[in-house]
Amino acid sequence: MRSLEDKLKSMQNILLMNLVLTVVLLGCLVWQQRELSQNRDDVRQLNAQTQNAVGQFTPALDLRLKALDDRLDGMDAKVADAQDRLVKGMDAQTKRAEDHMVDRMNTAIPAMLDKYVADKFAVLKH
Repeated sequence: MRSLEDKLKSMQNILLMNLVLTVVLLGCLVWQQRELSQNRDDVRQLNAQTQNAVGQFTPALDLRLKALDDRLDGMDAKVADAQDRLVKGMDAQTKRAEDHMVDRMNTAIPAMLDKYVADKFAVLKH
């Protein structure tokens, strides 16, 4: 009988430890659920803040991009103007060089032809 009572007491102790362990595990489970819920809420809050930040900074970014586009358009006009001036300058320089060459030809060719004709007359006279 004593042995049976000892076995029963052992079983009660094991059952009590099992009950305590179950309560502790349930407590851990409730704590983890609370932590998961808090993390989920924090993630939702961060997502909302991200959306608000994007919405908040989008107009400023749009303004900066528009200012950049305007500056680039102004630079395009300046580059086109510089190209036009360069081409006009080159055209004027080429025209001056052509005019100078024509003037030289108008003065040098008649003199060369006169000398050539004079040399041929001199050869024909001899």
